[in-house]
Parts: sequence; structure tokens; C-alpha cells
Amino acid sequence: MSVLKSSDDHREYLIRSSCNGDSGKRSQIWNPQNGLLSGDAKYQEMAEDEMAESQLADQGHMVDTSKAFKIRDELNLIVTQDGKVTFKSRDEVIWSRDESLASVTAVEIVKLPEDMRDKFGMKKTIVLLTENGKLFGMDTFTGDVNWSLFDSDLATSNNKFTASLKVAKQSDESASESRIMVVHSNGIVLSINPVTGDLIDKKRLPASIKQVVQTEAQSDDDIRGIIILDTENNVHVYPDSLEDSVRQYIDKYYITIVEKYPASLEGYKFRIENNKIVPKLVWTFPINSTERIVNLSIKKIDEEVHSPARVLGDRGILYKYVNPNVIAIMTQGTTNEVCSPEYSINIYLVDGVTGALVHSVHHPKSRGPSNMVHSENWLVYSYFSTKNRRTEVSSLELFEGVTQVNSSAFSSLSRSHIKPKLIEHKSFIFPSGINAMVDTVTLRGMTHRHIIVALPSGGLLEIPKIFLDPRRPMTMLLEHREEGLIPYMPELPIPSESMINYDQSLMAVRRITTSPAILESTSLVFAYGLDFFFTRVTPSKTFDILKDDFDHILITGVLIFLVVASYVSKLLAQRKALHAAWK
Repeated sequence: MSVLKSSDDHREYLIRSSCNGDSGKRSQIWNPQNGLLSGDAKYQEMAEDEMAESQLADQGHMVDTSKAFKIRDELNLIVTQDGKVTFKSRDEVIWSRDESLASVTAVEIVKLPEDMRDKFGMKKTIVLLTENGKLFGMDTFTGDVNWSLFDSDLATSNNKFTASLKVAKQSDESASESRIMVVHSNGIVLSINPVTGDLIDKKRLPASIKQVVQTEAQSDDDIRGIIILDTENNVHVYPDSLEDSVRQYIDKYYITIVEKYPASLEGYKFRIENNKIVPKLVWTFPINSTERIVNLSIKKIDEEVHSPARVLGDRGILYKYVNPNVIAIMTQGTTNEVCSPEYSINIYLVDGVTGALVHSVHHPKSRGPSNMVHSENWLVYSYFSTKNRRTEVSSLELFEGVTQVNSSAFSSLSRSHIKPKLIEHKSFIFPSGINAMVDTVTLRGMTHRHIIVALPSGGLLEIPKIFLDPRRPMTMLLEHREEGLIPYMPELPIPSESMINYDQSLMAVRRITTSPAILESTSLVFAYGLDFFFTRVTPSKTFDILKDDFDHILITGVLIFLVVASYVSKLLAQRKALHAAWK
């Protein structure tokens, strides 16, 4: 363990070294007055007998002793195991900040009970899971951290394990009833309250977790469970009280196992054998050995599809191919040439129940970075074209045709539902790189979809889905205008007025999460990376909100006049009827 002391300015101290030199080491340093990074400073290592102050505890947190620094007598910089950085003078905390928030790995936006949220449903709790295993509950209105919970068993910083969040219940009545599950691939499952941060339950499985699927079955207190398949092919139901309910419909659940490299895709179904739930391999999807999976996208389990068809300009109907079981997979292929290998991007749309190939696309001389958005009957994805040296965005839409096979329910096991009859596909040039991409979601799915794109320059761009419509025609006809299509142009614009973060640059955005509000017109957007950014967007404008300049006085006056006029008319009609009766 190296404990370091500043030799330039006792008011500043180092946090990490950057290089070596004859005159000493150099590092980035922090100003202890505000906790902000400043310039470079030289330091020298302390003797072993000066390390005693590093063995400190910070408000009950376990200190990572390899990151405890003594600046000078009674001045200490402490980095705890949960990522909290604290600067202390004697027993007084000068400043403290949580650096683990710079490495968020999973996010879920959870709604609050009625007595805690606003009337439009925009006040929610953002649950964040970080690499070192710390959970946070953040307020969407203020950005304040309401609660935090640390568990070292949830750490994923070594890239060996992964962790995910599953919303089990969002209560409208009581904050104590909400539940969210944290599933770690090392076999740890946590159940916590996303509103208060209380740990409800923790379970350790005997083996690592291979895959998880959320069930429709609910416990007596309306908590949705999960089915877990571990690396020893044992099946677990969590919580345990749901196992009997899951057993009744176990043949309806399918699970897909994806291995990125070497690329493989397998589908399992469940059945009961010897009074035990066991998995059965039902299909495998062949992927070339020269390919590796670089991206995967599945549809949201609670996705709302407002309209099952598109109305054409000639008043015809084009029915969407809405298969909830389709998995979108992107692979990157490489030739065996060592000096100058050629790359390619391949898109596979695979039915997760039968393993059937719904559609595939091949893009030669292309590679990552890549992003995908998969929703309803369409897929939007980006990649880098090595041939043209530019980022390209492609859009796919799948249709059943002019007749709908089954209007009541979709079944992947029905032969008529295996493949779409019509597929539209177009590609566009995007004048910038893309860090992350997601679509807006609303409560009922009635509002137009927009695509939110994070740019390397720090911008957050909102692109109307109509610009990415693969049915954009080369030559405009009257029926195209009737349908509301716009002419095809290969370049996608980046207008400054479409930047939803305005002048606030967002650095190194890794992902974007969207969530619906109670207002159908509004979608909530949360982008995270080194920075956090939360906002709301209205893709179809605020059609369900009165404008600020709405003339309430005029409308009130008109209503009063109509009520008075109705009453007077009634009296006059009664008087006229009475006079007519006496004649």
C-alpha cells in the first residue's frame, strides 16, 4: 500500500498518479475546499511508519486501505469500499462525494404511490446500480439521492459478472409495498423497496445465474416473480411462495441463452419431471464461428401497441407484424486475414419461442460501435461503415400484409405467423457518431415515437421516427402525401433546436432510459454516463395539457352565458306552453 503526501501545496492532494519522471511522480489532484479536480502536482511516498492514519473508518463504511491517503498531519483523504471519497480534517468532514455514480451499470425508473407523486406522474424514483455494488434511489424532480444501499456481493467491476434490475411491483397505495429485484450473475438475488431503500430479502443460489425471465404469476401481495436458470441447469423460482403458481403454467415459459463469444443462441422451455421444474433444449440458432454478438435487443415486456396497422394514402390497410417474441441480434463478422481483416455487420431477427429466423440483413465492410432500438414492428440500428468512413443508421419495418392472420392473439407456434410477408428497409447517413440510442415510451402508446440519440460531442438529439421511416419514397405521389410520408433523403439532419439538453454537455453517455408519465403526451428521459441528465419530452406536443396563455376567463364567461341562456330559454318555453294551454 502506498500512502502519499503532497510536496507542492498542503491545501491540495493527489488522488491517482499519471506518469513518472526524474523530479518525482505526477498526478491529478483535488482541491479540498470543493472536491473539484485541479492541475498536476508532485508528491513523494511516505514512510511506513506514517501510514497509521490511513486505517480510518468513515461513518460506518469499510475503508479501502489501498486508497487511503495522508496529506499531512490530521488531513486525510479516504476512499471507502462503496466508492465514497471523503476529505477529513481531524474528525471534521470538509467535503464528501460518491464517485461510484460515475460507473452505473443498470437503471430502472419506478413510479411512486399516489400520496408521494405529482398529479402528472413525472415525480418518480430512479434506481441505479453501480459497478462496485452500490444501489441508489434518486428523485427525478430534484436529482437528490433519497437512499443508498451497499452490498459488495453485487460488484461487477471485474467484468466477470453482470447484474440487472427487475421491477416486481409498483404500488399506487403504499410506499412499503413497492418491490424491485436485483439479480447478480454470481447467484445473488436481492429484493428491496425502491421507494425507501429497505432491504426486504437476500438469497444466495448454489450456482451462478445463466438467465432470468420474469413471470406473469403474482404472489398474494401482487409481486411478480422471476424464473432463474443457473449454470448447472437447475431452475429456481423467486420468491419461493410463487413456485406453485408458476408450475401451473410452466409450459408457457421459454428462455433464451445468449453467449457473445463464441457466438451461440439456444432456446429452452420448462417442464415438470419427478415433481421438479427442469429446462429442455428445444432449439439452437447457428451463427458463423467468425462472428461475435455485439448487440442484442428485446421488446419491453409491458410495451403498448396502440394501432395494429397503418392506414395508407389510398385508404388501404397495412397490418403490422407485431411478434412480442422476436429477438434482434447484431453480430460482427471478421475475415481470417491478419494484415487487413474485413468486417461486416449482420442483423438476425429470431423468434425466441421457436428459434425460427424471421429476417436477416448483411452489411459488408461495416463494424461497431453499434446501437439498436427494437419496438412494435420496427428496428432501428446504427453501425460504422468502414468503406464510406461514416456512421449509418438503418431502419426495418415488418408487415403481415393487407390481411391480418389473427386479430385476437399472436402465437409463435402458428405456422402462419412465422415470417412477415412484407419488409421495408432503408439506410441513412448520420453526420456524427452515436454513443447511445433509445425510443420514447408513453402510457398507452398513442403518441408518436421519437428516437433519442446521445452524441459524442455531448448533445442529446431527439429524432422524429418519421425521419427514419423505411417507407419514405424516392418520388412523392399524392397517396404518399395523404399518408404523411416525407421524401427520402439519405442524410439525417442534426438541427440545434432538436437538442433536448440545450447548452448542457453530457460527457461519455453510456445509456439512455425512458419511462412513461401519467400524461399520454409525455415521456421521461434519463441519460447516464459520467454525467446524469433527466428531462421530459413531448413527441406529439402537449395535446393533453392546457397552454399557459389559455383564456380561462373567456371560457368561464361563455359557460356561464350558456347556463343562463339555457335556464332563461326553459322559463320562456314553460310560459309559452302555459299561454297556449289557456287558449
